[in-house]
Amino acid sequence: MGKQNLLDAIDTVMEQIPHFTDSQLKKFGAAIEEEYKTWRG
Repeated sequence: MGKQNLLDAIDTVMEQIPHFTDSQLKKFGAAIEEEYKTWRG
């Protein structure tokens, strides 16, 4: 995932966060953490 794609995805998610449930947030947080680790190397 390119840097710009990641930033676009984050923008989209930030708009959606108020509509998330707690379980969705936990799953999302875990997914972002994995993506971030991969992205950082």
